[in-house]
Parts: sequence; structure tokens; C-alpha cells
Amino acid sequence: MTKFYVGCSSFATSSWKSVFYPDDLPKKDWFAYYCNYFNTYEFNGSFYRFPAVSDLQKWYDKTPVDFTFSIKAPKIITHIKS
Repeated sequence: MTKFYVGCSSFATSSWKSVFYPDDLPKKDWFAYYCNYFNTYEFNGSFYRFPAVSDLQKWYDKTPVDFTFSIKAPKIITHIKS
């Protein structure tokens, strides 16, 4: 059976409060809430600066077993000519 992965490239978009996130949900809990509705997340911050492994581990620890991450390639690879 084919499995589809659906997600966003951000979970911390302020305009999602009251639209997707409940008004009373603290921002620190947004990622865990996001993981209840999506099964993947595209991390775009790595385009500018690769995160610390400890930060990636914290996100990983908050996700369900079948959750998938994609990491955007750094701009030094995709946009900067030598």
C-alpha cells in the first residue's frame, strides 16, 4: 500500500493561532500538536544554518514513530557559486 506524507515547511506560523492552533495552546506545544495532524515536517532553517544535533534530537523525541523529517539543503550548496 502506498503511504503519503503530508506536512508543512513551518509549524510556528503566528497567523495559524485560532485557525489551526487553539487559542489556549502555548506556543511551546505547537510542534506536538502539529504532529497529531501531519506526518512530516520540512525543516527550512537548515538553508541558512544547520541546527545543533541536540535540537534535532528534541524534535525527534516529540514525534510519533512513523513521522518523517526532510531537511532543506544549505544555500552554500544550492545557491552560492564558487
